[in-house]
Amino acid sequence: MPQGDYELIKEQDRQAVEEKYQSSKNEINELIAVFKEKGYRHGAEYLENLSHRIFTNIEIWLKTGVIAPKTTSLLERIFREIGRRIKRITWGWSDATVSKLSQMIILKKYSKENWEKYWKQKLGIEGHFSIHIRSACCGPCHNF
Repeated sequence: MPQGDYELIKEQDRQAVEEKYQSSKNEINELIAVFKEKGYRHGAEYLENLSHRIFTNIEIWLKTGVIAPKTTSLLERIFREIGRRIKRITWGWSDATVSKLSQMIILKKYSKENWEKYWKQKLGIEGHFSIHIRSACCGPCHNF
């Protein structure tokens, strides 16, 4: 995982975090019990379903000592990013075209050097020319 994508839990903070996690989990369980006791079956089911997922990342953090990104897997983040980008623009496109676009998104997002190398090869700009600027000047904008 890239260096900036995670933090480590400090050992001196681990016990305090663990205690707060346990007390929060107990409070949610008490709230579920109150809902059941009062006969609010749907509310209790909602809270139970939510409580199974609400502490998943914190449990992983406490177990490993690593505070990871929102999703616990790099693949999950990649798929989410691809889905977000191609959901609207590729409606009705062929599978082959969507697949090529997905490859381009992955290449651009997660391998910037290969992305630049690909486009330099594709456009044929591998050192075959150079640009020299002889002069530059500033003037008022013609739109105002």
